[in-house]
Amino acid sequence: MVTKRIRVDWEKCTGCKRCMLICSAFKEGLFQPGRARIHVVSFPREGVSFPLICYQCENAPCLEVCPVEALKRGRDGIILLNANLCTGCRVCEESCPFGMIEILDDKAVKCDLCGGTPKCVEVCEPKALQVTDIVPTTSEFWEIKGKEESAQRKREERWKKIFLKLQGVL
Repeated sequence: MVTKRIRVDWEKCTGCKRCMLICSAFKEGLFQPGRARIHVVSFPREGVSFPLICYQCENAPCLEVCPVEALKRGRDGIILLNANLCTGCRVCEESCPFGMIEILDDKAVKCDLCGGTPKCVEVCEPKALQVTDIVPTTSEFWEIKGKEESAQRKREERWKKIFLKLQGVL
């Protein structure tokens, strides 16, 4: 099954947090970034920001642990949360390896890609957020994997320097 997800290009993110504002407005009817399903972590002195969002995991632990089956994978592959079934037990929140499920008002919340057309992607001017498919064709997979591994190595070196600088080592 092909699943849509939001791909993040960390190097394009400016840290403007428009994605958080539109998410909270669309999902909660409030301009309160703390209620968004996407979160932007910023290191202003280093000029680095990066969005964090549900990865729509292929083998999602949250789906396995929900005792009331409030989380289900939709026909399009997106993991959906039925708030009417959710008891707020926090088991899904604790199971998410990326911390992308939160409890707000005694109910779990997570990104559902706004039903297929994520508002955060629409407002991201530098195009740091893009909708992609998790499962590319075989040839695309190996091409993307090679590019991502190279970019990942560069990012790891960059982050290593930032963290060492933050710790006062550099």
